[in-house]
Amino acid sequence: MRRSIKEVSGCAKWRVRAPSSLCNFGIRRPRALPSASHTSSTLAVGYFAFYHTPFPGETKLRALLDALDQDPDRGTQLVAEADGRLLGFATLYSCYDTLLADRILVMNDLFVDPASRNEGVGAALFDASLAYAAARGYARLDWVTAQDNRAAQRFYERRGARRGPWVSYSVVPKARVEH
Repeated sequence: MRRSIKEVSGCAKWRVRAPSSLCNFGIRRPRALPSASHTSSTLAVGYFAFYHTPFPGETKLRALLDALDQDPDRGTQLVAEADGRLLGFATLYSCYDTLLADRILVMNDLFVDPASRNEGVGAALFDASLAYAAARGYARLDWVTAQDNRAAQRFYERRGARRGPWVSYSVVPKARVEH
Protein backbone atom coordinates (compact mmCIF):
# COMPACT_ATOMS: atom_id res chain seq x y z
CA MET A 1 0.00 0.00 0.00
CA ARG A 2 1.48 3.34 -1.06
CA ARG A 3 0.83 6.06 1.51
CA SER A 4 1.51 9.74 1.15
CA ILE A 5 0.58 13.11 2.52
CA LYS A 6 0.23 15.81 -0.09
CA GLU A 7 0.16 19.53 0.36
CA VAL A 8 -2.96 20.79 -1.37
CA SER A 9 -1.55 24.29 -1.58
CA GLY A 10 1.82 25.85 -0.95
CA CYS A 11 5.04 25.64 -2.85
CA ALA A 12 7.67 23.34 -1.37
CA LYS A 13 8.23 19.66 -2.04
CA TRP A 14 9.62 17.94 1.03
CA ARG A 15 9.36 14.70 2.94
CA VAL A 16 8.43 13.98 6.53
CA ARG A 17 9.15 10.71 8.29
CA ALA A 18 6.12 9.77 10.35
CA PRO A 19 7.30 8.31 13.65
CA SER A 20 4.12 6.25 13.92
CA SER A 21 5.04 4.22 10.85
CA LEU A 22 7.95 3.35 8.61
CA CYS A 23 6.43 5.15 5.62
CA ASN A 24 7.69 8.35 4.05
CA PHE A 25 5.01 10.94 3.45
CA GLY A 26 5.46 13.31 0.51
CA ILE A 27 3.92 16.78 0.57
CA ARG A 28 3.08 18.27 -2.83
CA ARG A 29 0.94 20.86 -4.58
CA PRO A 30 -2.72 20.17 -5.42
CA ARG A 31 -2.18 19.60 -9.13
CA ALA A 32 -0.53 16.29 -8.18
CA LEU A 33 -3.82 15.01 -6.76
CA PRO A 34 -5.90 12.50 -8.69
CA SER A 35 -8.34 14.11 -11.12
CA ALA A 36 -11.33 13.60 -8.81
CA SER A 37 -11.82 16.58 -6.51
CA HIS A 38 -11.04 15.65 -2.92
CA THR A 39 -13.73 18.03 -1.67
CA SER A 40 -16.47 15.92 -3.24
CA SER A 41 -15.20 12.78 -1.56
CA THR A 42 -17.09 11.01 1.16
CA LEU A 43 -14.23 12.13 3.41
CA ALA A 44 -15.28 15.80 3.24
CA VAL A 45 -18.95 14.94 3.67
CA GLY A 46 -18.01 12.66 6.59
CA TYR A 47 -16.12 15.50 8.25
CA PHE A 48 -19.17 17.77 8.25
CA ALA A 49 -21.42 14.91 9.41
CA PHE A 50 -19.02 14.13 12.28
CA TYR A 51 -19.47 17.67 13.60
CA HIS A 52 -23.23 17.69 12.84
CA THR A 53 -22.75 20.62 10.48
CA PRO A 54 -24.50 21.01 7.12
CA PHE A 55 -22.19 20.45 4.15
CA PRO A 56 -21.60 23.94 2.66
CA GLY A 57 -21.59 22.60 -0.88
CA GLU A 58 -18.89 21.78 -3.38
CA THR A 59 -18.72 25.33 -4.76
CA LYS A 60 -18.05 27.03 -1.41
CA LEU A 61 -15.56 24.41 -0.29
CA ARG A 62 -13.73 24.52 -3.62
CA ALA A 63 -13.56 28.35 -3.39
CA LEU A 64 -11.96 28.07 0.06
CA LEU A 65 -9.33 25.60 -1.14
CA ASP A 66 -8.71 27.65 -4.29
CA ALA A 67 -8.09 30.72 -2.10
CA LEU A 68 -5.43 28.78 -0.20
CA ASP A 69 -3.95 27.57 -3.47
CA GLN A 70 -3.79 31.09 -4.91
CA ASP A 71 -2.21 32.58 -1.77
CA PRO A 72 -0.13 30.01 0.15
CA ASP A 73 0.63 32.68 2.77
CA ARG A 74 -2.99 32.24 3.92
CA GLY A 75 -2.49 28.55 4.66
CA THR A 76 -2.61 25.11 3.13
CA GLN A 77 -4.32 21.76 3.28
CA LEU A 78 -2.47 18.48 3.74
CA VAL A 79 -4.12 15.24 2.66
CA ALA A 80 -3.19 11.64 3.46
CA GLU A 81 -3.66 9.09 0.68
CA ALA A 82 -3.22 5.36 0.21
CA ASP A 83 -3.52 3.86 -3.27
CA GLY A 84 -5.30 7.00 -4.52
CA ARG A 85 -7.90 6.93 -1.72
CA LEU A 86 -8.08 9.88 0.66
CA LEU A 87 -7.61 8.85 4.29
CA GLY A 88 -7.57 12.21 6.06
CA PHE A 89 -6.70 15.88 5.91
CA ALA A 90 -5.39 18.79 7.97
CA THR A 91 -6.26 22.38 7.05
CA LEU A 92 -3.79 25.02 8.25
CA TYR A 93 -4.27 28.80 8.33
CA SER A 94 -1.64 31.46 8.88
CA CYS A 95 -2.32 34.36 11.24
CA TYR A 96 -0.61 36.54 13.84
CA ASP A 97 -0.53 36.45 17.62
CA THR A 98 -0.21 39.95 19.07
CA LEU A 99 1.16 38.69 22.38
CA LEU A 100 3.99 36.96 20.55
CA ALA A 101 4.30 39.65 17.88
CA ASP A 102 4.81 36.74 15.51
CA ARG A 103 3.07 34.47 13.02
CA ILE A 104 1.28 31.35 14.24
CA LEU A 105 -0.30 28.48 12.33
CA VAL A 106 -3.87 27.46 13.18
CA MET A 107 -4.92 23.89 12.42
CA ASN A 108 -8.67 24.30 11.90
CA ASP A 109 -9.21 20.74 10.79
CA LEU A 110 -7.59 17.38 11.39
CA PHE A 111 -9.88 14.62 10.23
CA VAL A 112 -9.26 10.96 9.43
CA ASP A 113 -11.72 8.61 7.75
CA PRO A 114 -13.13 6.40 10.54
CA ALA A 115 -12.04 3.29 8.58
CA SER A 116 -8.42 4.54 8.66
CA ARG A 117 -8.18 5.53 12.31
CA ASN A 118 -5.60 3.96 14.63
CA GLU A 119 -3.29 3.32 11.66
CA GLY A 120 -1.00 6.32 12.16
CA VAL A 121 -2.74 8.58 9.63
CA GLY A 122 -3.73 11.22 12.19
CA ALA A 123 -0.28 11.14 13.75
CA ALA A 124 1.34 11.55 10.34
CA LEU A 125 -0.91 14.50 9.47
CA PHE A 126 -0.23 16.10 12.86
CA ASP A 127 3.52 15.55 12.50
CA ALA A 128 3.44 16.94 8.96
CA SER A 129 1.55 20.00 10.24
CA LEU A 130 4.22 20.55 12.90
CA ALA A 131 6.98 20.10 10.33
CA TYR A 132 5.22 22.56 8.00
CA ALA A 133 5.03 25.12 10.83
CA ALA A 134 8.69 24.63 11.76
CA ALA A 135 9.93 24.79 8.17
CA ARG A 136 8.15 28.10 7.61
CA GLY A 137 9.19 29.71 10.90
CA TYR A 138 5.82 29.84 12.67
CA ALA A 139 6.08 30.54 16.41
CA ARG A 140 3.38 28.04 17.38
CA LEU A 141 0.74 25.62 16.07
CA ASP A 142 -2.71 26.20 17.62
CA TRP A 143 -6.01 24.35 17.23
CA VAL A 144 -9.31 23.68 18.97
CA THR A 145 -11.40 20.55 19.18
CA ALA A 146 -14.95 19.93 20.32
CA GLN A 147 -15.38 19.75 24.09
CA ASP A 148 -16.97 16.31 23.78
CA ASN A 149 -14.31 14.91 21.41
CA ARG A 150 -12.40 13.05 24.11
CA ALA A 151 -10.63 10.80 21.59
CA ALA A 152 -9.10 13.84 19.87
CA GLN A 153 -8.12 15.37 23.20
CA ARG A 154 -6.32 12.18 24.24
CA PHE A 155 -4.65 12.01 20.80
CA TYR A 156 -3.29 15.57 21.14
CA GLU A 157 -2.14 15.00 24.73
CA ARG A 158 -0.25 11.86 23.63
CA ARG A 159 1.47 14.06 21.03
CA GLY A 160 2.72 16.39 23.79
CA ALA A 161 0.06 19.10 23.49
CA ARG A 162 -1.49 20.77 26.52
CA ARG A 163 -4.71 22.73 26.88
CA GLY A 164 -4.19 26.42 26.38
CA PRO A 165 -5.14 29.13 28.85
CA TRP A 166 -7.82 30.68 26.61
CA VAL A 167 -11.56 30.06 26.35
CA SER A 168 -12.91 30.02 22.80
CA TYR A 169 -16.02 32.04 21.81
CA SER A 170 -17.91 32.47 18.54
CA VAL A 171 -20.61 34.81 17.27
CA VAL A 172 -22.20 35.24 13.84
CA PRO A 173 -22.11 38.89 12.68
CA LYS A 174 -25.61 40.40 12.40
CA ALA A 175 -25.16 41.26 8.71
CA ARG A 176 -24.27 37.63 8.01
CA VAL A 177 -27.40 36.37 9.80
CA GLU A 178 -29.69 38.62 7.74
CA HIS A 179 -28.53 37.13 4.41
